[in-house]
Amino acid sequence: MAWQFDLVAGPYEGPTGGVVPDGDGVLFSAIDEGRLLRFDPASKAVTEARRYTNRVNGLARGPGGEIYGAQEGGRRLVEFTPDGRVMAATSPAISWSTGRTASGSPTHATR
Repeated sequence: MAWQFDLVAGPYEGPTGGVVPDGDGVLFSAIDEGRLLRFDPASKAVTEARRYTNRVNGLARGPGGEIYGAQEGGRRLVEFTPDGRVMAATSPAISWSTGRTASGSPTHATR
């Protein structure tokens, strides 16, 4: 079986990546352009969701709907907040012996 690909957006100034579902659409990054874009398959429209992302490539959605990105330019993980801010993603200190955070909350971490 031969693969067939359809161009749905672009071209862009370099590679794209970081695909993550977003409601009825899909978010992806135009890495070299420093933008997050949203593709709506129903209308075939691509809109800009964020700019100045500092080369975000990998994207992920958190359990509460948060959007996280792997920022190549900043060499860090960031959270894109609904109010437009970009914040360094943080994680509470985890005790590997107890599997709980410093405040005593259970975690999903495994050894």
